[in-house]
Amino acid sequence: MDRFKYNKKPKILFCTGAGASKESGLNTFRDPQTGYWRQYNPMEIASIKALENDPIEVNKFYNERRMALANVIPNYFHEFVAIMQKKYGSDRVAVMTTNVDDLHERTGLDQVYKIHGSLKEIVTFEGEVKNIGYQPLTGEDLTSCRPNVVMFGEGTYIKNGKMFNPYNEVEKVISILNSHDLIFVVGCSSSIVDFPAIAMFNLNKPKVYIVNPYASEEFLRSGNEIMIKKSACDAVPDIEDLILKHIK
Repeated sequence: MDRFKYNKKPKILFCTGAGASKESGLNTFRDPQTGYWRQYNPMEIASIKALENDPIEVNKFYNERRMALANVIPNYFHEFVAIMQKKYGSDRVAVMTTNVDDLHERTGLDQVYKIHGSLKEIVTFEGEVKNIGYQPLTGEDLTSCRPNVVMFGEGTYIKNGKMFNPYNEVEKVISILNSHDLIFVVGCSSSIVDFPAIAMFNLNKPKVYIVNPYASEEFLRSGNEIMIKKSACDAVPDIEDLILKHIK
């Protein structure tokens, strides 16, 4: 990751959320019709308190999401980001994602900052991290393990054997960008990690583009962001044009 952080050439950072994976067939959380939080109360199914009270129900919820992930593939947007990284190099193109799916990684993308952990990993209550792929937890594992993801009410997950605070990483990466760099915030509600707000406090003013079909004035933090009211896949030609014009 240090290749991206310390490279002096113009860089591109894709900050992606659930909307970036929607066109692969994965539900978002806040979609008014199909979002997970229309079906579930997140504090009762995806919080650290819920895990303590009823680990079986919490793990069953994540089981469903993990198994669904096995049946989808990266979409046009995911593939486009990988092409951009291959073209310009992993020292100039990176992804920071709040998604716990592995669709970016499946394209061969090298630089991926995982903010909320990985759905494919579980942690035993002894602290051992295991990659179980797309398999559901069953039997005793339903009460002795948990997903290695950030739940409501906590701010860490286990990385390289230690507790890791990913929100510090968000600020560190965005703070090194400048006016020669581009940030594309794609498919993010900004309810949990407000990428535009964090970028606003960077005095070097990287250019921020918000890609979301539901984007409105409330998505703007400084007034300097530019909205692209399209889905992730539909916005690919616009994003590519902006990159080609900006990076020589």
